[in-house]
Amino acid sequence: FPNILLLNFGGPTGGAEVQDFLYQLFRDRVGIRLGLPGFLQEGLAKIISRRRAPSIIDKYQEIGGGSPLVPVTQALAKKLQNRLNGCRVKVGMRYTAPWIEDTVLSYARENVRDVFVLPLYPQDSLATTGTAVFALRQAAADLDFPLNPRILNAWYDDPGFLKLMGTQILNEILRVPDHLDPTLLFCAHSIPESYLQEGDPYKEQVEDYVSLLIRQIRWKSEAKICYQSKVGPAKWIGPSISEILNSYRGQDSRALIIVPISFVGDHIETLHEIDIEYAAVAKDLGIEWFSRVGCFNASDEFAQVLAEMIERNLNNSPQHHGGFIRRDFPPRM
Repeated sequence: FPNILLLNFGGPTGGAEVQDFLYQLFRDRVGIRLGLPGFLQEGLAKIISRRRAPSIIDKYQEIGGGSPLVPVTQALAKKLQNRLNGCRVKVGMRYTAPWIEDTVLSYARENVRDVFVLPLYPQDSLATTGTAVFALRQAAADLDFPLNPRILNAWYDDPGFLKLMGTQILNEILRVPDHLDPTLLFCAHSIPESYLQEGDPYKEQVEDYVSLLIRQIRWKSEAKICYQSKVGPAKWIGPSISEILNSYRGQDSRALIIVPISFVGDHIETLHEIDIEYAAVAKDLGIEWFSRVGCFNASDEFAQVLAEMIERNLNNSPQHHGGFIRRDFPPRM
């Protein structure tokens, strides 16, 4: 398996791409299950993307004009290729270019059938890995191309990754002034509760990951799990980061450290939602210290951990944690 494919979410590199990015996201009936017929969700996606685009563009302007996720993923792919002798590493995005579908087309043109697939999501969920793998398989089916992907569904418990993440957390803890009592808030992207009823393992894997990290750094003080980025009226898993922050109102001797655990690369939900919006909320609540553990992006250390993880899994059957990758393609709607 000398061909490696990194799957990721995608993101607009500039304001002109924002509306289409939102449209592609909300029309995805695998990742966002609204329970609507296809044509209705398609129409709703057009309305949502048109209405939300101006405010989202403003947010991107505050973090440099666009999402760094695509260039960061491409940079990570180059570093991995340099570390994995004889392997070719490509990138496929779900909601923006370079599209998963175009990457599959390139494999078909080259008659490359065996591909090791690494979704850049440590935990497995229908909303992330599930929809990306669906797009991968659907693209191959549309081309009538016998692609043979080996997919690493979840890798949050990889020893090298846990050690690297633990070091990242400890480095942030060391920045906290001695007179403050630090609390770790492990923050994950939320998903609708209905996904859990279908067997989605995401929440269970998030909780397992946090337990492993606490053990890794031997943390004895306060730690909590919270969730961010709820969209729409349906019930999503919680508690939300807003609820947790409000519980510390007026505790000026408190230091809150946000630990993003479902993201390995920066994008709008780390750079704006946490670093700008929730930092402002914490300040208004009188919390003296509020900071975030940095994402790995395309760091040399992260590239090395992923390279070692890929090599181990190329030599053995991929890890499998009971991940929820739908086998009925296209999925039942």
